[in-house]
Amino acid sequence: MAGDCLQPVYGRTFVSMPRHTGAPTVSAVIASTLSEDDAESDLTALANMIETKLDLRDTQPHAFSEWLLTKDGLATTPDSFQDFDDGGELAIFFIVDPLRDKVYDPTPEDIPLHVAPHDYELTAILEEIIGEDLRTCHGRPLTEAEKDRIKAAFPILWEISDYYEDSYLTPQQAEVLYNECTDLIDSVRSTEAMRGLDKLIRISRWASKEQYGVLFSAP
Repeated sequence: MAGDCLQPVYGRTFVSMPRHTGAPTVSAVIASTLSEDDAESDLTALANMIETKLDLRDTQPHAFSEWLLTKDGLATTPDSFQDFDDGGELAIFFIVDPLRDKVYDPTPEDIPLHVAPHDYELTAILEEIIGEDLRTCHGRPLTEAEKDRIKAAFPILWEISDYYEDSYLTPQQAEVLYNECTDLIDSVRSTEAMRGLDKLIRISRWASKEQYGVLFSAP
């Protein structure tokens, strides 16, 4: 903004999404006839159905612990080489044959993942690297100096950080990404950055172990 005029900017711009804080508007309040006993019975039936569908009937429950939200807890739950449903804007595929020509076009033989960093997690990682808030006042673009700093220290992480562009990593580059993320995760404080790095560590370690390429496909 210059005076009363908007000026164009270029490069990655990180946007702070507005949060609605007002109470929801309803046209009428409908009284519920469901009793507390009926509600409890319905919830129990729903829980039993979920356990049956997910084949968890004989699984021992785990008590919640704040340790699960620490770096060590994130690193061990779930298992290292296990897919789970926590996807972001990017669709991620393991490319089984990383030597083929068209690695940007997944085939039925390639493996889609359901886990991926969210855009705000990637932004939080970059914020930790440069020590600046990129999302205040509706966001701002990275400066050239900030871009150079990130690219110099974490070149592979920088390559995949733009969630509006496709990117592809060879198995060797996936190993470099793993090293970059493990070096970085010990110093981050933001829970969003920590979670994003944990996902990237899992993806890159798995790809490196199995010698898969990794396709980060933008929406």
